[in-house]
Amino acid sequence: MYKAMCGVALLLAPFALVSNGPAGASTAGSANKIVTVDCPSTTPNAQIGGINLIGQVTGFCDDANGRHGFIRNVGGSIVLFDASTAAGTHTYAFAINASGEIAGYYSDAQYLNHAFIRDAQSGNITAFDGPGSKYTWASSVNDSGATTGAYSGANRYHAYVRSANGIFTSFDVGSGSSYGDGIGADGSVVGFYYHPHSLVQHGFVRDPLGNVTTFDVPGSTATQPYSINKYGQITGWYLTSNNVYHGFIRDKTGTFTTFDAPGAGNIPFSGTTPASISDTGEVTGYEVTDSATEVAFIRDRSDNFTLFKAPGAGGASGEGTIPQSISSNGATAGYYRDSNFVYHGFIRF
Repeated sequence: MYKAMCGVALLLAPFALVSNGPAGASTAGSANKIVTVDCPSTTPNAQIGGINLIGQVTGFCDDANGRHGFIRNVGGSIVLFDASTAAGTHTYAFAINASGEIAGYYSDAQYLNHAFIRDAQSGNITAFDGPGSKYTWASSVNDSGATTGAYSGANRYHAYVRSANGIFTSFDVGSGSSYGDGIGADGSVVGFYYHPHSLVQHGFVRDPLGNVTTFDVPGSTATQPYSINKYGQITGWYLTSNNVYHGFIRDKTGTFTTFDAPGAGNIPFSGTTPASISDTGEVTGYEVTDSATEVAFIRDRSDNFTLFKAPGAGGASGEGTIPQSISSNGATAGYYRDSNFVYHGFIRF
């Protein structure tokens, strides 16, 4: 699943390793190139949600006419697109698969949300909604073209899987709201759900046959998965009783590995927040420091961390570098906020 800037990476000095996973050394790593991605607009405000194996990325950006989806091709060309040509619509692209299909949603003039898939070859948009829904979005697309996400019902949200040929299957985990976040190569869906009248997240994985397994990281007060790879490894974050975020990987047998990025904060609502796991087991995400700045990280399978900052990213509270997606060759994409709190996309090769 592929969920989810020209210059040289500003790599941070090593920190002491803090991890509950296998022992390893925190490292700044070798130099990598970070490319800034801004749409052709006088109003830079770009965010990247996904990257695929060949280096295409997708996201959304603003201009004077509203918000548009975009795809940046390997050579650097950017193609803007709108999921609807109706006036007053805004397009949000979140995920891209190996063939270049894009998933996301658009909001219409009545502020209702509709999910879409954009065909890689023709650029044609297929929009769809959950049954009777006012708000539907697609969070992830796998290489077969199947998508997952969520849609609004009468009194809660429902998760769904939509096959490449358009078969829409909704499902619920418990009697509260359910949300699909990531879809694996075999159609397994990872996401989270709430119990009724509760704001505490719990994780789930739904296999291709529809069997659902719920889970919480041991000792957690909340668990939120985001991404699953083709081997069934899941990553996301969990909260502890002091409201600090920590990262986790759950393997297909249900075994958890927990970790903290070096330098992550230890005060409430700071910590480590993974976003994506590749088929090679690398995890990317960002840490929130005690000073509330956001620093990007890549964690390899041996529990070694590379911390990095996109050139131009701000260093004050609420500013920094936020990866959203990692491909199997280690390329990472996301966005950063500068000192003027303007968003820019980035790709780290």
